[in-house]
Amino acid sequence: MNQPRRAGRAIAATLCLLSAGTLWGCNPEPTAPDAASPEAASNPTTEVTSAPATEPEIVSTSPTGLVKLKNPPPAEPFGDLTAISGEKVSLTSLKGKVIVLDFWATWCGPCRMTIPILSELQEKYGKDGLVVVGISDESEAEVKPFAEQMSMKYTVVADTKNNDVWQQAYGVDSLPTLAVIDRKGKVRLYEKGVDPTPGKGTEDRLKELLPQLLVEK
Repeated sequence: MNQPRRAGRAIAATLCLLSAGTLWGCNPEPTAPDAASPEAASNPTTEVTSAPATEPEIVSTSPTGLVKLKNPPPAEPFGDLTAISGEKVSLTSLKGKVIVLDFWATWCGPCRMTIPILSELQEKYGKDGLVVVGISDESEAEVKPFAEQMSMKYTVVADTKNNDVWQQAYGVDSLPTLAVIDRKGKVRLYEKGVDPTPGKGTEDRLKELLPQLLVEK
């Protein structure tokens, strides 16, 4: 995987949650002989993110660990993608929506933890303008049956051609990587891995943040 470009590093440095708890994630190494094994996928690893060189201006931090910044960074384009449903997906096509980008893989155990959460959120808030997009660098032949098996009720993309674009733009060097974009195109949440801490985890932050963003104009 290529080194994340400046924009991806800026998002990561600015928005990666500080002291967010234990994050369970997988290193994306699809060519490794044991990467796709159930044993490898089910073993959690802790994602350690270096502190940014310049401290972001934090307005507040909620009890769930949700950080509010004074000047959130703009979202980066993630390419012109095609969902397994045939739908065209891009940052431009989703302008004005609240977007949850979930970078994941079928072989990643912690990624499976987020799927029911994201499906629930899409079903609950889709009518209000929420669009969840799950993006994998695996083939459609791998992703489509998995999505059906897991009842993924949101937009799912299998992208083997343009994955360098979104991997670099969002600093995807660990799975899952999650980014939430508001209606104005600002990144409001960015996490690598899944934080399962009761009351202070990834799910709690999503359920706190999304209703706020959906009522913003």
